[in-house]
Amino acid sequence: MKKLIVIFIMIILALGASILAYAQNPQGAKPQEKMSIEQRKARFISSIDQRITLFQELKTCISAAQTPEDLRKCGEKFREAIKVNPSPGNPPPRKPSPANPPPENPSPENPSPL
Repeated sequence: MKKLIVIFIMIILALGASILAYAQNPQGAKPQEKMSIEQRKARFISSIDQRITLFQELKTCISAAQTPEDLRKCGEKFREAIKVNPSPGNPPPRKPSPANPPPENPSPENPSPL
């Protein structure tokens, strides 16, 4: 009986130690290092350059569009590129939840308050 109690206490201590170790470093064995200001600046500038390129491609696509369908395809292509490559400062857009539906387009009978 005493052996069983000792084993039980050892298991509890082992679990407690593992939980404590995980709580101190949830990412794993290697702690995440903070980026220097130069690294952060470089990352943001790179993201801005990528976005500028995307907007230039969108502008070219819209300028070359001949039909409403062409315009729609330009928009779809741009939205897909943004989903694949979100900027580091902004997370990708969230889908609206049923509790918070997106705002409806104002109709002539129900104008926007702005």
